[in-house]
Amino acid sequence: MPWLGVGDEVLLRGPFGTPWPVEQGFGRDVVVVAGGLGLASQRAAILHLARPGGCRRLTVLLGAKRPEGLLYAREYDAWRTAGVEIRTTVDEADAEWPGPRGLVTSLVPAVIRDPAATTILCCGPDPMMVGVAEAAIAFGVPAAEVFLSLERTMACAVAHCGLCQFGPHFVCRDGPVLRFDRIAPLMRIPQL
Repeated sequence: MPWLGVGDEVLLRGPFGTPWPVEQGFGRDVVVVAGGLGLASQRAAILHLARPGGCRRLTVLLGAKRPEGLLYAREYDAWRTAGVEIRTTVDEADAEWPGPRGLVTSLVPAVIRDPAATTILCCGPDPMMVGVAEAAIAFGVPAAEVFLSLERTMACAVAHCGLCQFGPHFVCRDGPVLRFDRIAPLMRIPQL
């Protein structure tokens, strides 16, 4: 493919689907949960919610296989300065890792202080997202306040090709961010 020059035209598609419902989190406690690369889709929402007048309390829970897999680590101090509480965990680490080891789902119960006024934004592997949703709901967070970002193959981006179909939903049009109460039964079907 030849390189483009100044003035050459570029075709961009998107963004498609539904974004994180950041305005819904205003005045509420928001817990952002990211597994692995999931934080990439949540960074803009974190920056938006951390602004003055955003959410009441913002907590970011990050999980990765190893410490070097934690995305945006150089930004954590700035996020903390903006009032964001950050907790990290990894599956595997050497003796120098100062934090906990284990699944990010294990961090959820400790950060839910006012369940009825908490919104969860979660992105990562499907089993992790289900675990986060179930942990939050067990602590009283309404299922309608738990949002998951689904990763599915999108080709046409207009709900015609069916590659991203998830039960009655099309991830390109109805997602990728969907409320857990709308998709909970579908999340338990393997390979859907």
